[in-house]
Amino acid sequence: MKLFVALSAVLAVAAAVGDYHAVEHKHIPIVHSELLQSNDGQFKYGYESANGIVVQEEGHVKNLGSKDQETNVAHGSYSYVDPHGVPVSVSYTADENGFHAHGSHIPTPPPLPIELVEAYAKVGSHPEAHHEEPEVLKHHGFLPKVLAIECVVVRLSTSLSLTYIHSDIQLKEPYPSQINPEILETES
Repeated sequence: MKLFVALSAVLAVAAAVGDYHAVEHKHIPIVHSELLQSNDGQFKYGYESANGIVVQEEGHVKNLGSKDQETNVAHGSYSYVDPHGVPVSVSYTADENGFHAHGSHIPTPPPLPIELVEAYAKVGSHPEAHHEEPEVLKHHGFLPKVLAIECVVVRLSTSLSLTYIHSDIQLKEPYPSQINPEILETES
């Protein structure tokens, strides 16, 4: 019986292998290619394939003020024809602010609601209020001193609201690693 089960398993595997067909990979030749690189960090490369894919990029090292503050900057583009025959083209920049791609096929976010734009403008232009610390808290040197707290509630719809809290908190001194016994005596 065991021989029958083992033989059946081997035959099943052999039969299944015959149903597999490997995907044919079509070789696409590169019709143009370039690569330039200098010792100061500048580079330029690009290629074009026979099926219409075109890639180009160039970049350099950007100094942000000191030797320790350098970043790579790259500008480039690529284009191809999608499976539906529609040409797709993307241009991009990558620098200290991140990667930013632009293309007609890339979705764009909807505009912010006017209420939210107005709330951001109000919070951004509001001068910081400086509040005196209450006398009762002055002997607690480790408690935070609140300079400004503002809360803006924007109603975006009947079921959704956004709360934005703007605060600027500054400590008078770092929190102590242990509580001062003198403070405990004055509190009791």
